Amino acid sequence: MRLLVITALLLAFLTLSAAGADIDLIFRHGEPIKDPKAAWAGHIEYASWIDDERIVYWSRGDVTCISTKTRQIQWVVRGVGKISDWSVSRDMKRLAILAENDTTSVIDCNSGKVIFTANRTRMSKMLGLDFTIPSRLAFVHNDGRLIICMFSTFYGRNAYILDASYEKTLTSFDIDALPRNISVSPEGSRVAVIAKDDVLCVRDLHSNRDVFFRGKRITEKPDTLTSAIDAPFYSHFRDSGRELLIYTLDNSWATGKVFVHNIKTTKINSFDGRNGHIELDVSFPTRQLVVTGTSTDLTVLDFDGHVITHKKNVTTQRNASVEFSPLADRILVGSWDNTLSVFSITEKGK
Repeated sequence: MRLLVITALLLAFLTLSAAGADIDLIFRHGEPIKDPKAAWAGHIEYASWIDDERIVYWSRGDVTCISTKTRQIQWVVRGVGKISDWSVSRDMKRLAILAENDTTSVIDCNSGKVIFTANRTRMSKMLGLDFTIPSRLAFVHNDGRLIICMFSTFYGRNAYILDASYEKTLTSFDIDALPRNISVSPEGSRVAVIAKDDVLCVRDLHSNRDVFFRGKRITEKPDTLTSAIDAPFYSHFRDSGRELLIYTLDNSWATGKVFVHNIKTTKINSFDGRNGHIELDVSFPTRQLVVTGTSTDLTVLDFDGHVITHKKNVTTQRNASVEFSPLADRILVGSWDNTLSVFSITEKGK
């Protein structure tokens, strides 16, 4: 069955590449707010697909699940506050969030029930640490395990894997200082991390060894940590689980870049990211990626940087999240203009 789905996706992609495609708005939740100051209080920072119909998003301190089919709210978890990271497991129908008060929570996406929560004290006890501040998290998609990365240790073994009950620590592994972005490969065997000082690292979870490393390894705790303002930095990192890596170099308010890196052949394709603050998602089965961000445009490209389809000004303010649907035929966009939007990708003329 899985092979049939992948084959269908590849055939659809080849058709779209050959004929060109259109992007059409098919769902919008919320009224666009044109004034940036007025929009800020209600902006949507995180949005993800749970399955082919349901979407979960964060706005105004609440987490909400909505159906794109019925347009009805399924459930709301209120009072979450501002969050600093977010991960959805479509296989397990779970959402993990990291709140600004250093509380880690897991929500059942079918019911909206919070099935796990741990503040800093409880998390420290679980991990056997004296003091810890979680900084990034990511699900191992297919089995519900949760990876937690820490601020408290600036180098070395500062990432931990919790079992699917979140009551037991299975193992830990090494990453570099201050993780900025973390993602797990589709089959769940590798984790890709962007860390302080523009470190890019892909770690094999079974062997705890680097599959790929770029940057300067931090081998001892630094006395101070500094950050340059408006300097280019890596912002998104996706690992196919095989030879392809895709990452973005964000250039603040100037134009950034997208890199498609084959670690087997060492060949790197790079092309215009079309935004300063880039938002990216990747569909490895269809060899497509989508970018948006400060420009408010929406662009789907192939892995060589060729434009499959493009639509200008899909929202009125900067877009903060973008994600392909499970079948990669639609695109979800969360915007600072207070809207949640879904766009279809269809062959031209159909």
